[in-house]
Amino acid sequence: MRILLFGFDEFGEKVAKYLGKKNLKIIVFDENEEKKQKKIFLM
Repeated sequence: MRILLFGFDEFGEKVAKYLGKKNLKIIVFDENEEKKQKKIFLM
């Protein structure tokens, strides 16, 4: 499973933490520091 989330915010953080408890690998990286957009890949 691969999920891509744009606009990483508080809700996205809660989702990431919840899915992290499900033992899914989570990769978070900044695409554009200026806009502070983050992508989360769940594999």
